[in-house]
Amino acid sequence: MGRRPRSSTSTACRRGWTVTATENNADVARTLDDDPWTYWSVPAKKRGAAVTLDLGATETVTGVFFHLGQRGADSFATLRIESSMEGTQWSLVKTADWGFPVGFESSGQVTTVTNNTQYVLFPPLSARLLRLTLVENSATYDWSIGELGVFGTGAPVAALRLPEFGDPASPAGTPVQPEAGTTVPTS
Repeated sequence: MGRRPRSSTSTACRRGWTVTATENNADVARTLDDDPWTYWSVPAKKRGAAVTLDLGATETVTGVFFHLGQRGADSFATLRIESSMEGTQWSLVKTADWGFPVGFESSGQVTTVTNNTQYVLFPPLSARLLRLTLVENSATYDWSIGELGVFGTGAPVAALRLPEFGDPASPAGTPVQPEAGTTVPTS
């Protein structure tokens, strides 16, 4: 049996996060286990089910990301996102509708999102807690989350990774020095 793909969300950047749910709370920790093939789920038409994510500290967030793993059809159709600093007063961030996941770039190129991911972006905000409430699920399927991520948190990540060489002692990007006594042509 082959290895299952791992989540693109690093466990290190989610250290200190906790998650609870109004339904199937015993399984909701699976949304943070770095394995999109384990999941939390609620039955179809279980409107009002909610997942609350505690980031452990106040963070600037700009969106949420769901990897649905093998349960790509178990998506939300409408999701309410709320934020809080302490868990007693909640502010509506966005009510998001997930329709046909297609986008049109300024060049005219049509792009699509894979069927096992969903994301919702919003203007930057400071929050410690995010509550994600199912308003409507997709068709007659359950609502499932394989991995849960948040945009805008954690340490900056390099946009471009330098290539790795076969020799681990050779750092990427270090110019090769000519051997002693060798001349190197110049242009």
